[in-house]
Amino acid sequence: MVACWPPRRRSAGTRRQLAATVAWQSTTAAFAGGAVGVPVGIALGRFLWTLFACQISVCLANLVAAVPGCIAGRTPAAASLRAE
Repeated sequence: MVACWPPRRRSAGTRRQLAATVAWQSTTAAFAGGAVGVPVGIALGRFLWTLFACQISVCLANLVAAVPGCIAGRTPAAASLRAE
């Protein structure tokens, strides 16, 4: 923010003007960052949440299917075919 002021040269402005300039530049940078960062953050967050939710549903489906799969894996195939 202060880089626009010459380092070893006396500026024409007063301390108050310098403080106002730095405050103005800081405010502008903060608003510009917020104007870009908030929409990008919302879009990226929504995309990542959708990706995460899809992964959770696949994992949840695998967990639900694991219980009947384990039970079916323990029963001998020949016994179940004879019963029919």
